[in-house]
Amino acid sequence: MGSTLESAVGIVIFDGECVLCNRIIARIARADRHAKLAFASRRSPSGAKLLAEAGASELAEGALVFISSAGVQAKSAAVFAICAALGFPYSLVAFLGKLVPGALSDKVYEWVARVRIRWFGQTSECALIPAEVRARLLKE
Repeated sequence: MGSTLESAVGIVIFDGECVLCNRIIARIARADRHAKLAFASRRSPSGAKLLAEAGASELAEGALVFISSAGVQAKSAAVFAICAALGFPYSLVAFLGKLVPGALSDKVYEWVARVRIRWFGQTSECALIPAEVRARLLKE
């Protein structure tokens, strides 16, 4: 998986076929000015392998997963962990997210996950991710 993985502070595993997910990953990558994060589609061999190694394969379906030295987070906890990794001003979202009960933020996350394909559509694997972000995708 190469130097991208070795230099990463964390790995974001996402649904590569959801238009909303692709746009969010592109936004995260643009905000990650120091390229601290690596990305993998849950459908890619590297994404499936990382999830299996982390014992988180069951978390992948419809959930954003963040793997870092702090462990594995999914759903809203993953969103807040990613925001914390991005630093200011995104870290404010992480701080505010800790004030909301996890069960409530996960309910909102699950609702968005249920309607995301209907509202935003589906695309071929990572088709909407810009080329500069695709270079940071783990492929093998």
